[in-house]
Amino acid sequence: MRQFRHLTHIMIGLDLGRPETHWRQLGELYRITPHLLAALAIGLAALHPWLDGQTGAVSFSAGLIAFQIVMRIAGQAAFRRRSDQSLKKWTRIFAAISVASGACWGLSLAALYSGGNGDSQLIVLAVGCGIIQSSAARAFMSPAPMLINIALLMSTVSIAAALEGQWMMALICLVYFLFQLTYLARLSDLYLGEILAEYERETALQQLADANRKLKQANEQLARHALTDGLTGIANRRSFDAALNAAFASDTQAPLSLILLDIDHFKAFNDSHGHQVGDDCLRLVGSVIAEVLDGSDFHAARYGGEEFALILPGADAFEAARLAERLRRAIAAAELGDLADAAPSISASFGAATRTRADTSPADLVARADRALYRAKQKGRNRVAVDGDGDIATA
Repeated sequence: MRQFRHLTHIMIGLDLGRPETHWRQLGELYRITPHLLAALAIGLAALHPWLDGQTGAVSFSAGLIAFQIVMRIAGQAAFRRRSDQSLKKWTRIFAAISVASGACWGLSLAALYSGGNGDSQLIVLAVGCGIIQSSAARAFMSPAPMLINIALLMSTVSIAAALEGQWMMALICLVYFLFQLTYLARLSDLYLGEILAEYERETALQQLADANRKLKQANEQLARHALTDGLTGIANRRSFDAALNAAFASDTQAPLSLILLDIDHFKAFNDSHGHQVGDDCLRLVGSVIAEVLDGSDFHAARYGGEEFALILPGADAFEAARLAERLRRAIAAAELGDLADAAPSISASFGAATRTRADTSPADLVARADRALYRAKQKGRNRVAVDGDGDIATA
């Protein structure tokens, strides 16, 4: 019984799989070619009755088949020009056309069968069986309308046979219909199994793709966390080392500068105001640096403790000194009033160095920037010193 339940579906698997699959199915079902061949077969079957003088039956049959062909052509044209992309709507339209086709086929064949001689009736039955078999070949995609189509065709021919007193022929038609019913149930079951398998495969692939995407996002987030300072939100020492190595190796001809800065008297600030306020101060300096560097290709990082570092690819000594002075002024102007019991302001000392031919490694550049920073502290802090030059700017 489970197999036969599929025969009640307007279209198999309509609620499963991709819509493109069902649109292709509908395109096949709306195709006019099989109906033109069926009309040709019925026309050939009408030759014998017409030669026997059954012009009324032949005319009636011809009118029905002409109506059916016009209806099918109009249906196919409307389907191809459709602007409404509702699968259910076009499936229902097909079902209505299919049922109408079955009625037209059945009535036309019954008209040709009635009153004909044995040869004529045999030809009509052969054509009817051919049409039924052709319908069954596509009925597994849309079983319910096509079964109604077949039932209408066979029932009208069976009634015509019964009216002719050929009860055995009506019984044979019934048995043939039951055979088609079993055949279609099996085909529909197999086809639905294919659709379910494809749907499950696509679902599994989509779930795998979603899982991979989430895993990639998680890995990227972990990578960002691994390279980000948890307190200030800017890059950490590991990120700084990697960025400096990459910048140092990328283009040895282009200028490369480094700035180290240290918050002045931070230990005393921490002891006076507490570590929580000290952390707030570090966060504030980190945000000032990020704001000043926003939109640039420069790399800022927390170097350690209260010390920060900036890598400046493409910047010469003058540009490095100018940026350091800009940062020095921005930090000195930062508002600390919202930090509990905080001092009214803070300051920072800066050391800058630009790569020379004598620098054989990133460590050489860091050492020279560190010497400049030490000199800025020696000369009173809150100032910028450039390695090889004097102070560029002071408070």
